[in-house]
Amino acid sequence: MRNSDDCIALYGHRWDYYGGSRNVVVKNSTLWADVAHPTNLGLHGDTRSVGDTLENITFSNLDILEHDEDDPDYQGCLAISCGDLNLIRNVTYENIRVEDFEEGKLLSLRVLYNKKYNTGPGRNIENITFRNITYSGSMANPSIIEGLSKQGMVRGVTFENVRINGTLLQDGPSGDIHVGAFTKSIRFKPD
Repeated sequence: MRNSDDCIALYGHRWDYYGGSRNVVVKNSTLWADVAHPTNLGLHGDTRSVGDTLENITFSNLDILEHDEDDPDYQGCLAISCGDLNLIRNVTYENIRVEDFEEGKLLSLRVLYNKKYNTGPGRNIENITFRNITYSGSMANPSIIEGLSKQGMVRGVTFENVRINGTLLQDGPSGDIHVGAFTKSIRFKPD
């Protein structure tokens, strides 16, 4: 897929569509995002009720060829932008190869309240796994993992055999990943 917006975007409520997103598998694909994200979860949801849940989502065996986004708030090849009272949990990214790209971040996991696109903040991001991910290149801006508040946290992120230019990711600084406030249990496992 070559798109001038998100290649793959999974949301909760939007327009006349209601409900969360569950049990989704995206696999065996090649993604090229001229603008925005190759993959993006959770920006839109239903703030008129208790919110939506996006869960049990797997991205597997993907090749990401391009990501070109000028605005740092909207960068991330592997992005979770949790707004609009969404709860996002049990997401696996595995066997993904990311080539060098024009401008962006390798990953972005943020609970947020984006006044341009949201009518409320997100709830939580929980139990996210990055397994057998490679990035080859030099154009990535620092990645980010960050919650919004005690009610909007990022919890339980695991990195297993994630390599940047062939080097195993051992902690946030070694992969140029900023782990910000309102985060808990960010783990880096050996291969």
